[in-house]
Amino acid sequence: MKRNNAMKFRIGESKVVFGQIWQIIAYTDNAHITVLVDNKYQIHMSYRQFQKEQKHMPNELLRQCKVGEQVMATNGQMMTLIAYRNMFDIDIQFEDGTIRQHCFYQAFTKGEVSNPNTICTGPNNILARAARPNRLGEKRMMNCGMEAEIIAYRSTHDVDIRFTDG
Repeated sequence: MKRNNAMKFRIGESKVVFGQIWQIIAYTDNAHITVLVDNKYQIHMSYRQFQKEQKHMPNELLRQCKVGEQVMATNGQMMTLIAYRNMFDIDIQFEDGTIRQHCFYQAFTKGEVSNPNTICTGPNNILARAARPNRLGEKRMMNCGMEAEIIAYRSTHDVDIRFTDG
């Protein structure tokens, strides 16, 4: 009888953690509850863990929140996080479908993960010189949200661009 009263009382209990609403949606016993975070993610924990002050996000919640995150790489390709095991072990998919495994999350957020299928585009690279005419007229969405078009391409470090606003 006591357990049923606790179960009825605790289902629906909520609190705000890291700016997110955490609400108990299932209560089996003190060691097993299910918490709904921001009406999106479900995590499992004990009631004691739910009660105490959270110093950092639980790994289970981080895994669910970060999957699907997108970042523009420094080479201009869009990267999507497809698996998050911990901050030192993530998998990334590039817009061309290439998957890169076991990367650091910090390198992903900075856009510093390289696509193994892209060619080296240094100024003395023969393949880069052959690609120069193909770059003219290429349009990209910049990180600030403005669209830019390449109007002159002399080398990888010497490019003239025109923004859409003039």
